[in-house]
Amino acid sequence: MSIEEYKLIRSRRSTLSLYVDENADLVVRAPIRLDIKYIEKFIREKTSWIEKKVKFMGQRIEKKQRLDELVDKFSLLEVKKRAKGHLKERLDYLSEKHGYLFSKMALSSAKTRWGSCGYKNKINLNWKVMLAPPSAIDYLIVHELVHTKHKNHQKDFWRSVEAAHPSYREDRKWLKENSHLLSIDV
Repeated sequence: MSIEEYKLIRSRRSTLSLYVDENADLVVRAPIRLDIKYIEKFIREKTSWIEKKVKFMGQRIEKKQRLDELVDKFSLLEVKKRAKGHLKERLDYLSEKHGYLFSKMALSSAKTRWGSCGYKNKINLNWKVMLAPPSAIDYLIVHELVHTKHKNHQKDFWRSVEAAHPSYREDRKWLKENSHLLSIDV
């Protein structure tokens, strides 16, 4: 991809922004009336940043493609079948250990979320987290359990997460950096 190739999205926004999407394509968001010459000048000024992002996203795509080739879809179906029992077992254990109560658990196949905790403390967990290290799975579960008491991400929330799972920063980072590898379709 060269910097001359980009997707331009115009809207009522007041600022100009660039990002490289999951396909390593450059996307430019611009105000409706902004002159195209100004937009292209802005892109040229950001060439170094764009090239780094495109290279990074390209590497992620290659890693994902290699993983997809290695993963047997039948094996993934087995992982999905086992997820409910394993994740429920960990959820029950961590809930009891740390004193958090939840109403019920459900599995999800969400594209962008690892988990959620509803208003009535129903916890949804993405079955694909089963492909993550055990510590990252426990972090995700603790994160959602803490939401049963703290419905936000304020300081008290993070203090409670850390109290229950001291290595949460490393596990959270692992999930952020590797989520693209776990976004496998069955």
